[in-house]
Amino acid sequence: MASFGLPPVIAHRGAAGAAPENTLAAFRLAAAHGAPWVELDVRMSADGQCVIFHDETLERVCGRPDRVDETPLAVLQDLDAGSWFDPAFADQTIPSLEQALETLAERGLGVVIEIKKAPGAEARLADGVLKALAEHWPVAPPAVIVSSFDAKIVTQLRNRAPDVPRALNGRRFSGTLLNRAEELDCVSLHLRHDSLRQPGVTRVKDRGLQLAVWSVEDGGRAGELWRWGVDAIITRTPDIIVATRRDYERAP
Repeated sequence: MASFGLPPVIAHRGAAGAAPENTLAAFRLAAAHGAPWVELDVRMSADGQCVIFHDETLERVCGRPDRVDETPLAVLQDLDAGSWFDPAFADQTIPSLEQALETLAERGLGVVIEIKKAPGAEARLADGVLKALAEHWPVAPPAVIVSSFDAKIVTQLRNRAPDVPRALNGRRFSGTLLNRAEELDCVSLHLRHDSLRQPGVTRVKDRGLQLAVWSVEDGGRAGELWRWGVDAIITRTPDIIVATRRDYERAP
């Protein structure tokens, strides 16, 4: 696998603090706020299409109880996925992975594609993501990394496309998680920041893996994490963290 580097700031589900998460509007706003990369979530529709959506059901975002994987793409793309955040975004719907990739590539953004759990359909979902990348993502940068909490999905990615960089996700650092990431030939480990401490960061870096952490919205915490050796901050407020990074790089 070619050398790979994470950027210091990644927009979490796009600029999700200022636009509805995982929508094209959130991705475009992330670019406007200076984020070099975006993180997004992928699930499979009832008819086997990869769509950008975080939750298992449509309840929180679209106000209906249906499961995403039991709803066809045409129905998903007819839903309002923006008004829950603000009526000004009523035109936003649920993008396909292909639509998202094209939007990101147009703006020169890299991407972390988080594949959500899909019991019994891990291979189909991994294949769908890899097919979309092959057909809709530039050969040259911007860069891409594919991640999941599900080791079965990361295994499918390794077996099917060993040259596509991959990451294992976890809510808390542990030696077991770190060992599993190494076994799966991951380039990075992605963790929630809350319980992370400097010794854990050091252990990840000593193994030669990169480290990204999410749900960081405070500039002070971002600076602390960078000082510890964290490579990337995944944030809903990329404008704040991008500005913090500029100050961090100017500091003596």
